[in-house]
Amino acid sequence: MSRWFIRNGPRKINFVIFVDFTAVIYFSLTNIYIYNYGTYIMEITTNPETYTPYIDLETQAYSDHNIINIKYGMVCPCTPTKVFYKKEQFSSHKKTKKHRLWIDHLNANAHNFYVQCLEHDKTIKTQQMLLAQADIKSKQDDTIIKYLEQKMITLESELLQRKKADILSSNNHDLLDFE
Repeated sequence: MSRWFIRNGPRKINFVIFVDFTAVIYFSLTNIYIYNYGTYIMEITTNPETYTPYIDLETQAYSDHNIINIKYGMVCPCTPTKVFYKKEQFSSHKKTKKHRLWIDHLNANAHNFYVQCLEHDKTIKTQQMLLAQADIKSKQDDTIIKYLEQKMITLESELLQRKKADILSSNNHDLLDFE
């Protein structure tokens, strides 16, 4: 297996692995492209992480923190369409007015977010209970269906045996006897 580093390529490929003479795997920042015999097979996509600010538990205030790893990119909720691939880009983004306003909005509505979080927790617990009840009902229905299918098979076999018995008993009649 040989490896090649490519800096500028058709898809901004960063790393290539030749598995054998037929298969090639290309790695970019967010995607993995797999080719076999020169034919495109599949693409594996890694999603960028979403930035979450640090919350001080004592003051209940949100603040920015340094990002250690931006391996697959970072998306900030204040600009959800932009993906940052370098720490320097993201650090400069955190200094923008839009990002500062977003942090201020989080701090101004921290109590509302907490209440909303509690409501979401309650909803999740309720849905988990409903799913558990539906699962139990489904298992009960499966048991009933299996029982009824077995009973139907038994009744069909009994009916078939009765038909055979009726045919045999009707064949015992003398066909030449017209009375």
